[in-house]
Amino acid sequence: MFKPNTVFVVGAGASAEVELPTGEGLAEKIKELLDGLIAQSSQPHTYSPIKGGSAKIRRAIETHCKNIGGSDVFIVAAKKISGGITLVDSIDNFLDMHAADKVVVFCGKLAIARAILDAEKVSTLYPSQGTISPTVAKTWFKPFFSKLVIDRKQPNRKSVFDGVTIICFNYDRCIEHYLIHALQDTYAIPSEEAADLVSKLKIYRPYGTVGKLKTPINSEGLAFGAELEGISLVDAANNIRTYTEQSGDPELLSDVKQAIADAKTIVFLGFAYGEQNIEILRPDELGKVERMFGTTYEMSGYNADQGKRRARKLSKERGIYCKTHFKNITCHDLIKDFGLGL
Repeated sequence: MFKPNTVFVVGAGASAEVELPTGEGLAEKIKELLDGLIAQSSQPHTYSPIKGGSAKIRRAIETHCKNIGGSDVFIVAAKKISGGITLVDSIDNFLDMHAADKVVVFCGKLAIARAILDAEKVSTLYPSQGTISPTVAKTWFKPFFSKLVIDRKQPNRKSVFDGVTIICFNYDRCIEHYLIHALQDTYAIPSEEAADLVSKLKIYRPYGTVGKLKTPINSEGLAFGAELEGISLVDAANNIRTYTEQSGDPELLSDVKQAIADAKTIVFLGFAYGEQNIEILRPDELGKVERMFGTTYEMSGYNADQGKRRARKLSKERGIYCKTHFKNITCHDLIKDFGLGL
């Protein structure tokens, strides 16, 4: 089990271990989905059927704009995104730059939702692959779960997530999906009980997600890797938040900051240490953190040092020692190599 008050801060690099795209890969996928969308009529502010681009995106836009009119504005927005998305660090940054343009934001979220669901379906966590496949065993999910359950006998399984909090900046549902299946297989319990245990895990998502995961206790949720189009895809897109939008959710921000303030150990997995995201995490009053661990996989030495400096903003005041361990290794290797200290 992990030490009490351990917070995991999870970024895109963590999901990349099960073959979901990171910022650059997601940008390329979004460009592909939106490229080539055109209205069959150039008449402004009127509805016209759309062709080109992703069929699922096309039908979702058509469904949405039939209610509000003017398919031409969505085509313009899609062209803005496909033309500029690969020139910035991520879709999050692009949408933040265009936060005042609601149509651009809507089209961007639509493409994010479709891209993430597609990525879930081809990930190594998809049901056909299985949580105990050799490929998944090489990802951080395996040592993370092993550490959770070690020394927790079957009768004590209800305490499996005690002392652990996750702050996830990703849109996918890989964590919940994996944990449900892993608990079910490890403790030989019904899927309903495994899902109930995972529902009690403290997991905060500042940027939202494509939707709550469909589980044996949440039949209204969205299946992992679901095929969506039309209004269902619009609904999934509406679950996603931009940086500007998440800053308008004071309760969520308060919970995130309180988790950091209460943490004794913070573990950064696949996190890029962006200034905006550090600000989301930073509590009003620095708290009790004594240890920090973080991946800087494939980062330059300079960027790794800067990432570490930014992360230290979350630690105690100057002069109070906080042990830090930031390494150019994968999320899997961080948990495995530093397991005795976590």
